[in-house]
Amino acid sequence: MNRDGKKDIVALFAQGREGIYVFYQTDNLEFNVEPLVLMPSESGSSWFELLDFNNDGYPDILLANGNNADYSRFLKSYHGIWLFINNGKNEFNEEWFYPINRATRVSVGDFDMDGDIEFVVLSFFSDFDKGLEEGFVYLENVDSSNYLFTSYTSEKTKSGN
Repeated sequence: MNRDGKKDIVALFAQGREGIYVFYQTDNLEFNVEPLVLMPSESGSSWFELLDFNNDGYPDILLANGNNADYSRFLKSYHGIWLFINNGKNEFNEEWFYPINRATRVSVGDFDMDGDIEFVVLSFFSDFDKGLEEGFVYLENVDSSNYLFTSYTSEKTKSGN
């Protein structure tokens, strides 16, 4: 993460100290820890991916939050996926948020093979009673510079498949 040639660890912390932290390796497998992204403790962070979304050579962070099984099971407007862009100094700024109730897992890739990055999001606790098809959402990247995506779901998500 700091380009010193030593392997660092990037980890998601959930519950009380939610966020993404980096463990910078020093000598002899010792580490200094620093937060990269901090979230409120009730956020329900559940997954993250490192990616270079803007192709500047620095890792960016895509975070899914939607864990809703601990104490409260109502829908939360802050659940979804968050894109944090690295400014080159491992300072991450929130650039984009896409609300998905109870987002649990996110995966990144050039799924349509057009040269940009798309996202696939799974929602473990989808709200089937309200007809929200959020169990599986594919977000096609339409315009990277403006963070524009087109969302797609499947009819099978209505039944939890």
